[in-house]
Amino acid sequence: MKDDSFLIIRELTEKPKVPENLEEVEVSGEKAYYGETHGYSVLYLEKNGVWVEISGKISKEELLQIAESLG
Repeated sequence: MKDDSFLIIRELTEKPKVPENLEEVEVSGEKAYYGETHGYSVLYLEKNGVWVEISGKISKEELLQIAESLG
């Protein structure tokens, strides 16, 4: 069986253009933005002045756990 899951974490120095249709969620008491597109999940959040984009073929729950673990 082929496993086509993947995970990408990017740090951005400027606020990315966050699509308007994303769901506002909370990560470590801060606002974050979650959505799904083309079969994968994406989450944008700001940590200590740095924007982080996490995306991959993983569940919303897994994505939020990863975001929480970033401290």
